[in-house]
Amino acid sequence: MNNMTEKNRKVLQVIGEHGYATYKEIQIITGTKRQAFRVIDSMINAHKFIESFDTGLMPSKGYYLTKKGEDILAGSGALRVCSLFKPCDFGPSEFYHNLSIIHSRLALEKHPYFLDLETTRVILARRGDLPELKPDAEIIFRENLTPETRTFRAGLEVELRPKWHQRNIRKMNKFDTSTFSHLQNIIWVCSDNVTVEALCRAIKAGRLFDPGKHRFLLLNDLLDKGVLECRVTDWQGNECGLFEGR
Repeated sequence: MNNMTEKNRKVLQVIGEHGYATYKEIQIITGTKRQAFRVIDSMINAHKFIESFDTGLMPSKGYYLTKKGEDILAGSGALRVCSLFKPCDFGPSEFYHNLSIIHSRLALEKHPYFLDLETTRVILARRGDLPELKPDAEIIFRENLTPETRTFRAGLEVELRPKWHQRNIRKMNKFDTSTFSHLQNIIWVCSDNVTVEALCRAIKAGRLFDPGKHRFLLLNDLLDKGVLECRVTDWQGNECGLFEGR
């Protein structure tokens, strides 16, 4: 694959930065299920860029980078992680959460102000450490579409079920400290309204200095309607823009 397409490079980059992916995430990038499996077959059998492992869940196969896949990304300047995922690292309890982060990423990338997303694996490689409580990823947006525009960062949190109330309060309070002052917004992508309501209760209980930085989206709404049409609400349940002032 000497002349690698942008889509194929994107497949390898997403797999590398999230640890693994399934055919469903690859299908979003390639456009069709048939094309996804053609890319998978080529990358496993012809080029040895990725390898499969059994998830024990659905989808039953996950795909991760090989050393050769890592070298290909490094050669194109697209490798941003220090260590590769290994099947022995796989945690079934994290499977759907990890896939939902990828789905959220691929949907949020459609926003015209989107520039980049850094997973925790990328941030760890760049910084060398991570705080105990951290967002699932950090997104870099531009403020507008002019060439000289400034950029800003937003945290991405994917929540698939309500968490313990005290844990939510602790996390909200942490996001309100100087450790995360570089994040203009926290974008919460949630599985349902019950999860959103639990997080909003934690914001109220935590008495945050800046509750307005939090934005809430429903995962299925984001995936079905897209980032420009899905419903976004603030901590009080009011519809709003994805960013402060927008």
